[in-house]
Amino acid sequence: MDEFRLIERFFRRDSKSSEIVVGIGDDGAVVQTDPNEHTILVTDTMVSGVHFPERTAPQDLGYKLLAVNLSDLAAMGATPSWFLLNLVIPDADETWLEEFSTGLFSLAEEFGLELIGGDTARGPLCLSATVGGHVKSGTALMRNGAQAGDELWVSGTLGDAAIGLDLVDGVPGANDNDMDYLVGRLNRPIPRIDLGLSLGGVATAVVDISDGLLADLGHILRESGALGAIVDVSCLPLSPQAIGVCGESLARQKALAVRSSRSSGLLGGTGIWSGLFAGSARYAWDCRGDTIGVPSACVVARGVSGLCAGIYSGCCICGYCC
Repeated sequence: MDEFRLIERFFRRDSKSSEIVVGIGDDGAVVQTDPNEHTILVTDTMVSGVHFPERTAPQDLGYKLLAVNLSDLAAMGATPSWFLLNLVIPDADETWLEEFSTGLFSLAEEFGLELIGGDTARGPLCLSATVGGHVKSGTALMRNGAQAGDELWVSGTLGDAAIGLDLVDGVPGANDNDMDYLVGRLNRPIPRIDLGLSLGGVATAVVDISDGLLADLGHILRESGALGAIVDVSCLPLSPQAIGVCGESLARQKALAVRSSRSSGLLGGTGIWSGLFAGSARYAWDCRGDTIGVPSACVVARGVSGLCAGIYSGCCICGYCC
């Protein structure tokens, strides 16, 4: 049973509070805390050997734990404010904690985040954070607004982190520069808060690509109703490093997240962030230009449509089935 079926079967309940604007099912929860402002709450957990290789440097873990949460806030179009930290650690290794906190606070300071509390416990290494942000009432970006005829856009390059994981596992084929770049994409994803803030009024639906393009596009199509999409895989944005290491065909598979169950666990839900957003074709110039500051954004699908299946270059998406 995957994560989404588990949540749907055991934990989804109808909301009974008027303060809950958006509950389970999006990148974050939206809570009415003020007549003019909504609070956005996101949380992520990383377990050693499940969400990151056991030998990952503690400084990278601290950075990444906060980055994956900020990625979810970016997908909601929110400005980050504060965070809670929960640590389960085998022992109080001062060197490890010093390095972990250095990575954590380097990113916190970059985005003006304040640590306001949390918890610690002894046990197998498990890291969790909850981050709070805010938006003006009614302006949160969500997954459920895509419409027939929208284009689908991707910002950033896809598949780099999956290839980086292969390299960490010892798969040969990279020079030092390419390996540093790709492993860096795995361990140090860049939260695009600026992109999320810029998509207000442009995007009809947004999701951060943390489970792969196919899976996360499926979330948009499902939450937006009976929609399908045709994806042009020749347009997938790939880095020169990814192509150089494994060739264009395999790099495209990594971008689509055609991967093993092990890598799915190590990458899934960890916010290896590129943005996937739907929007009307009339905004295409804005997305290509400097208006929203996403010069690398590109169209990967046109004509999101009702009750149809799309097949293009071997990629098929129908509704939420990929």
